Amino acid sequence: QTVTNGAIFPTFQAIQAGRVHSCAIDLSQHAWCWGYNGEGELGRTAFGPGQSSDVADTVDFTVTVKHIATGGLHTCAISTTGAGLCWGYNVAGQLGDGSTTTTGVPQAVVGGLTFRTDPAVIFPSPSPDFPLPPGPFIAAGHDHTCAIATDAETYCWGLNQDGQLGDNTRTNRTTPTPVSGAQTFVAITAGLEHTCGLIASGAAFCWGENTHGQLGDGTTDDRVVPASVSGDIA
Repeated sequence: QTVTNGAIFPTFQAIQAGRVHSCAIDLSQHAWCWGYNGEGELGRTAFGPGQSSDVADTVDFTVTVKHIATGGLHTCAISTTGAGLCWGYNVAGQLGDGSTTTTGVPQAVVGGLTFRTDPAVIFPSPSPDFPLPPGPFIAAGHDHTCAIATDAETYCWGLNQDGQLGDNTRTNRTTPTPVSGAQTFVAITAGLEHTCGLIASGAAFCWGENTHGQLGDGTTDDRVVPASVSGDIA
């Protein structure tokens, strides 16, 4: 980090933007967050409508992190040892700690899972000068979270009213639940109320809310299990 005129300018290696907050990982693999903190999404013990921050500050824990994801009003991360951690708004169980309690203190994702920190497969890059980044291995939607574990399963938790957890139900989950199907995902991402993943071949699958065709399967039908993304030949 650099200091100019008394102001600190951290140096980051990864960054994510949520609905009304942002988080990043510095070169020492510590998490920083800034923005709205009404629901604890900045990872600070004190939170509420008057606790927002217009500058970056470190999350209130000493754990080093490899990946971070920002959702609607919550944040999740994978530590350098593969542990899942979440904090912020938790009305639907999107923190994965077995509760629906909102907190600014990072909580361990329950279930004894180890999440992926490094890629199981590296996609070939069209240019050796611009290698493709691995993952992402954790993703936060508005009120749900998904992550890829080292057991080759993808797990989701939180709101599931549109099938965004991909477990063949519309039941909210407060703990990680495996995504249904035979696919082994190597990268995951989440939108407002839907989720998409890539498998090692490069094929894409999506599930959840599909009113606007955001699942890419040629329909506008919601899907509670992963559906193949199809293309259009011009």
